[in-house]
Amino acid sequence: MFDRYVTHRRNTGITVPTFPAGCSATAPVASELEDVISNISDEETFLKWLLANLRACCDDREDDIGALIALHAPTVAELEEERDLLMKGLFAYKGTGETLAEYTAASDLTYGDALIAGEVIEGYSNIMALVPAVPTECDASVVTSQMELITIAEAIESLETQIIYLQPLLDECCIAS
Repeated sequence: MFDRYVTHRRNTGITVPTFPAGCSATAPVASELEDVISNISDEETFLKWLLANLRACCDDREDDIGALIALHAPTVAELEEERDLLMKGLFAYKGTGETLAEYTAASDLTYGDALIAGEVIEGYSNIMALVPAVPTECDASVVTSQMELITIAEAIESLETQIIYLQPLLDECCIAS
């Protein structure tokens, strides 16, 4: 009935008292009590099995999420590097009288305004569709891992959108020069 998480039936610790010989009127009551004890044992065993399977499910979810984080986290660094190279290229053409950091901050504001105005459509990363649901009964570490994966997916979406916005600006500068 149960799998590898429960190997034996749970003992309730309840014992049916023995009745003196010749007390035949107590036999049906003792039989009912044995049935109740058996039902309690079944329920406790099932609960133990459910909890073990829930823990295994949570462990599997955490492993799955960890694998997705390991797979996609480097993408954030690669996209940040690509965005930074685009910003350095734009700064080389357009940055006058300001530092790269000041130019980047001003460009980020312009980009933010373009997003708000709807001139730039935010991207979509299929990573968000891969983020598995986490049962509320799982440990906080599983939820924390899930949130880390969501943060990575959102960063990828944001960086990809920003790169799509910046690339044509750099291309225009290159063509114009």
